[in-house]
Amino acid sequence: MDKEPWLAVNCSMFLPGLGQCYGEKWFRGIFWFLVTLILFIGSAWSILSPQGEIIQGIILSSIGLLIYLINVFDAHQVIYRKLNNTKLEKIPRTHKNPWFAVFATRIIPGLGHIYLNYPNLGLVLVVVALFSLQLKNYFTLFLGIYPVLTAVSAYDVFRKFPKSKAFSNRSSIVLITLALLFWGLLLNYFPFWLDKQVGIFFIPSDSMSPTLKIGDRLLVQKSANYPPQIGDIIVFRSFLALELVTQRALTNPDETFYIKRIIGTPGARIEITNGKVYLNDYPLVENYLKESPNYQLDPLTVPEGNYFVLGDNRNNSLDSHVWGFLPKQYIVGHAYKIFWPLERQQSLIRSKSTS
Repeated sequence: MDKEPWLAVNCSMFLPGLGQCYGEKWFRGIFWFLVTLILFIGSAWSILSPQGEIIQGIILSSIGLLIYLINVFDAHQVIYRKLNNTKLEKIPRTHKNPWFAVFATRIIPGLGHIYLNYPNLGLVLVVVALFSLQLKNYFTLFLGIYPVLTAVSAYDVFRKFPKSKAFSNRSSIVLITLALLFWGLLLNYFPFWLDKQVGIFFIPSDSMSPTLKIGDRLLVQKSANYPPQIGDIIVFRSFLALELVTQRALTNPDETFYIKRIIGTPGARIEITNGKVYLNDYPLVENYLKESPNYQLDPLTVPEGNYFVLGDNRNNSLDSHVWGFLPKQYIVGHAYKIFWPLERQQSLIRSKSTS
């Protein structure tokens, strides 16, 4: 059975190099796969890791995207050149091709039907697809609509070809349809999952100056099981004691966040006197402060399940010395990196206090 260039394209869209392997160019396929994988892993590490460089991550992801597109084009060329058929169209217009219709459907559901001269059905599918893309931005329940629509449309557009024009073995389109559904759901839900792991937060005040400045954007590792350590910069939700101090009733406390530094963990003894913070009777070495605190705090012990937090701008921060202890259940996660603006990009893990 002759190989099909546009089936190779569809394969390499799923996994770089897969179309080349389908064309029996094994080393070529493995090369494309490894290069693309390395670039995207490097990009993810550069952007998300504390020590990674954002610019480097953007460059690597841009190169990775370019390599991915070249890989798709190359998958087509591997089969096209191998067939060596002068009558074969690179983009099939005169002789419609079922795998090109599937490819068009993957761009936007409905395009494949328009290509096959089913304009009414095609336009309806395009409108539904674009509408579902908007819905998923507001309702996570609709994240699965677009992948399902793409998979169903791809199968339907292939099925509309006569058996003589499509392949007699239709198991290929079944596999493609299942792969479309699986990868579509995975790619749609992955950003949602990632948002549960890593959050982006904006600094609106100078209570953490000079460590954090107004306008800084941070990456925060979210985790319900995160064990805060002394010196960690954390993000937490508003709660009743804090609202009473700020004298503002919040309509949705779960969407109001604050950021401070962990000074005392459960069981720790805290005292502030003569411009120094004492942890278990030892003064903290805090080279990140804007200025020493000009207030006193009598010795106290942090209760179980609570934390004592302070802002680095000690004399301009509403923190535990004003509203008391922070219950653990309100902690969102650990702020570990400034990623914007680029000139202030830095890891926050290094900014820990020592006694």
